[in-house]
Amino acid sequence: MGEEAVTIFRQAMNLPRDERYQLARELLDSLDDVDDLLPDDPAFYEELARRSDEAHAHPESLLDGEQVMANLHEYLRRKREAYADEPHAPIPSKPFNHGERRERREEDM
Repeated sequence: MGEEAVTIFRQAMNLPRDERYQLARELLDSLDDVDDLLPDDPAFYEELARRSDEAHAHPESLLDGEQVMANLHEYLRRKREAYADEPHAPIPSKPFNHGERRERREEDM
């Protein structure tokens, strides 16, 4: 998102919940055709279908948002503890892209 969009988003987050909902609906309705926003890659849709089938076949394995966030907080807490004595290896303060994530996983192995 650009700087202007981030500013508008932050302002919108201060609106009451029902007004944010109405705003979100209006923004979604303003998108005439979202097909050009989706990937044009058959592998994307195959993976999407695979994940959807897996979720429908095994709903007991799904986590709700609160559990995902709890798991993430626990993971970060453990990482901070592990790196507490290593000032030369700080935990990044900004998100990284998928390519960096893959590289970091390979380094950890």
